[in-house]
Amino acid sequence: APAVNSKGKEVNNAEGKPSSRKGETVEELKNQLTILMNSLATLSAEKSRMEANFQSDRKQLRSEREE
Repeated sequence: APAVNSKGKEVNNAEGKPSSRKGETVEELKNQLTILMNSLATLSAEKSRMEANFQSDRKQLRSEREE
């Protein structure tokens, strides 16, 4: 059965064919997984960078306090 949106209209994929719920969905899920993994890698790198900045700021404040 073709995919149907909330308004009851048939949903077509980029080629204009009705979505097949199996093969295409696997491709879509693989693409989503790739996007999510890339996003996670980006966020992890950003978090590491921010943590490193925080640690160096903290070190600097401590050394300024001791002077």
